[in-house]
Amino acid sequence: MNDRDGFSLIELLVAMTILAILGASVTRMLVYNSRYVTQLDAMMNARQAARAAMHTVGVELRMISTGGLTAADPKSVTARIPYAWGMTCNMDAGDRIASLVPTDSMMFASATAGGIGYRGIAGNYTFITGITVATSTAIQACDDADSVRVVPEGDLIAITGGDPVPAGSLFYLYELVQYSFAPSVDLPGRTGLWRQAGTGPNEELIAPFDTAAGFAFLIGSNLAVQDTAPAVLGTLRGVELRLLGSSVVIPQGRTDPEVFDLRSTVLFLNAQQ
Repeated sequence: MNDRDGFSLIELLVAMTILAILGASVTRMLVYNSRYVTQLDAMMNARQAARAAMHTVGVELRMISTGGLTAADPKSVTARIPYAWGMTCNMDAGDRIASLVPTDSMMFASATAGGIGYRGIAGNYTFITGITVATSTAIQACDDADSVRVVPEGDLIAITGGDPVPAGSLFYLYELVQYSFAPSVDLPGRTGLWRQAGTGPNEELIAPFDTAAGFAFLIGSNLAVQDTAPAVLGTLRGVELRLLGSSVVIPQGRTDPEVFDLRSTVLFLNAQQ
């Protein structure tokens, strides 16, 4: 029996079934595309965190010199990070005057002086803490016949406190910097990368990271990788940054955040003194 429009009931049911199948397919495709987009956004978010950490941590750790690493474990490293270099001049009013080579003005202004490391005749570094650094106008201390000249475009500073540094010594000023992976404040329940210079505030730089993020250690001349730091830090020749960036949100269709596993080797000149 036909309806008034010329379609049988069976044909109508078939058409409706086809439309239902097409509708379900389109819906499934939209859901799939939506999940794909959220997963792609999550991966980009996780990768961004990992790459930002690599550029931040890697730049400073590469400057570690002999005796510069002071503490290390799988979740944190602490090191003397140089921020200015120069040569000591003579004394003036109890202060050791020094001539600095041209340095990054922003880095110098924002640094927290942790101490001074000067190179001895044998090539080893002696580290002195408890100092303050200020600009100086005592240029005569660097003009004496037995001292050094002020470097063109360089700065003249006065170093106060600590044991006296011999005149004519090559030295660097350093910050005592700790990088650590610890619970995030910005994203409670997640892990963040933190940086603390000296006794200054512990600042959260980047978040979030997977709980497996941390440091591994390169030992000896063959740069063997091990998960724990050696008892003698002077055998360390570098660290492996295990920067497992994590997405802020959980992608659709997943139960855990997206993780981007970025690993980078950072070599430095640390050695036992």
